[in-house]
Amino acid sequence: MNSLMNRWPAAPRILESAGWYALAFILTQILHEAAHAAIGVATGRGPTLHTSYVEYAQEASVAAQVACAAAGPLLSLLQGILLTLVVRRGPSSPRLRLALTWLAFHGLVNFVGYLFTTSFAPGGDLGRIAGLLELPLWARLGLTGLGYLGLRYLARPLAPAFVALAPGPLDEAGAKAVAKQEGVLAGAIATPALMLAALPVPHWLSLLYVACAFLPLFDLPGAAAKAHHEAGRTPLGLARPALSVAAWVVTTAALRLIFDRGWPLG
Repeated sequence: MNSLMNRWPAAPRILESAGWYALAFILTQILHEAAHAAIGVATGRGPTLHTSYVEYAQEASVAAQVACAAAGPLLSLLQGILLTLVVRRGPSSPRLRLALTWLAFHGLVNFVGYLFTTSFAPGGDLGRIAGLLELPLWARLGLTGLGYLGLRYLARPLAPAFVALAPGPLDEAGAKAVAKQEGVLAGAIATPALMLAALPVPHWLSLLYVACAFLPLFDLPGAAAKAHHEAGRTPLGLARPALSVAAWVVTTAALRLIFDRGWPLG
């Protein structure tokens, strides 16, 4: 590892990144549920928006149910693609770049995670769609396979954004270290906190999703090594873990206070 990395304390950077990871997770979750609710309003289903799910007061056609179920994952996919393009270009603020990188990551994970569960989680969004459309087993398994490929490789386009936050030139080993610290370790630290903050959950899939969301990050160090030349483009500088952690705590508390009892729409 470069001597420069040794002079740049890891713990505060890991904690700050974990805070932005957690904040991006809860924001992605509420945007996902809001998309379900918006289509529920448009189709006259009388949705009630909760922090991690949507209730519907009215029955609906198969087409309306499919549209409502698809809205959340599709919005997350759009979020992931657009923000990946943004962070690859590089916002001038390194802290904004880090936060948006995690938002891009969680948007992609949300979509491909539901894609992966199509064949074995009928209560998930895409599993529900598969049931409504009566897709054959081979089609469901195919969607699960596509989801697996997505989970396997989705972190790679984000590797340059992580490496760019380093304060100066890095070799491949140094870039791997940055990715392990700000990516894998940050996700591992944030995950148990997110699981505790999510309790109680309406379905076991909710906790499974939180627990598995960071797993694609294990591919990040290898991709970061190839992007080591990006280091120092937008260096983060002095870490501020209190800022990101406080932002997550306040946002989570506010969202749960507003939506846990349900917000009727339509």
